[in-house]
Amino acid sequence: MKGEGLFPLLVVESSSKILSAALFKSAEDYDQIISLPDDVAHSQKLLPLIDSLLRKHALTHQNIESVGLTYGPGAYTSLRVGAATLLGLAKMRQLPVYAASSLASLCKGIEQNQATLIPVYLAGRGRYYAGVYQKTGNKIISLVDDQVYNQNDLLELLDSQSKEAFLIGPGVNGLNEAKVSLHHATVDVMPQALYVAKMILDSGIKPTTIHEFKLQYLQPPDFG
Repeated sequence: MKGEGLFPLLVVESSSKILSAALFKSAEDYDQIISLPDDVAHSQKLLPLIDSLLRKHALTHQNIESVGLTYGPGAYTSLRVGAATLLGLAKMRQLPVYAASSLASLCKGIEQNQATLIPVYLAGRGRYYAGVYQKTGNKIISLVDDQVYNQNDLLELLDSQSKEAFLIGPGVNGLNEAKVSLHHATVDVMPQALYVAKMILDSGIKPTTIHEFKLQYLQPPDFG
């Protein structure tokens, strides 16, 4: 992806209890701030997080040339907070919006150049969001579309994949807590704006507008 008109790129990842913002001044020059889960809502933390990141680099919202975020799946309210914040900035400045799957973006946290990856998120009420991806170098290719699964259906999905596939993401802890016997290696990869930005930059994702952008919840919202 060409950098002209793209940088500085501000990216937010708000699809889970972990909140992060990344600033890319170029593909090689970037920084990130991560806020781990606590009792403070994303709606209270996100703007101060962004402001802190911009101040650190002597920038303001007026310097941003494009924004990036995940369209889901993930926690309903958390996704809406991230979208409302960045789309508001994009509307004010008429900026291009780059959007990526939260599950696909997790795959950018894996160091292996060649791997089949099964990212998993908790979806509430005993359900899970999951997809299957092939990572080849910097490219992430979808093998099974992001979907919502109950536990039995998710286990069927896992059984249908090679035992050499890696299970990643915050949903892995949920499976462990449910005492599910897992036959795939697990890798501790948590959502980060850094991974979303790299997904955007490496995958040739086309920009959209605030009017075209849509969150993809994959199930009716339960205000999770």
